[in-house]
Amino acid sequence: MPDIAWFTQEGNEMTEENWESGFAKSIAVFLNGDGIAARDERGQRVVDDSFLTLFNGHFEPLEFRLPPSEWGARWRVVVDTIDLEIGTVRDQAFGHEEWVPREARSVSVLQRV
Repeated sequence: MPDIAWFTQEGNEMTEENWESGFAKSIAVFLNGDGIAARDERGQRVVDDSFLTLFNGHFEPLEFRLPPSEWGARWRVVVDTIDLEIGTVRDQAFGHEEWVPREARSVSVLQRV
């Protein structure tokens, strides 16, 4: 699995054609904490949490379909730009391939659990 992957709003990996579409401003990016190529000072493999960031650049709310289970079976929201105060994210968890509503012009960060 790559260290980074880009997804469409429908939960599919981005293709060249997707990147050229006018609606590519609403996308998701997966950051794989298990796919870090760097080694620590002792030469040990570096491992971290994995995250999925949902970018809704559209002027209306949208739903994002989460990627299939090989990318993550469960996700919890850790950052949502709609929440006005840092640290006040509502306790939200979602399963793979579930549709996640996101507000217009917002960014949400989900952590794989």
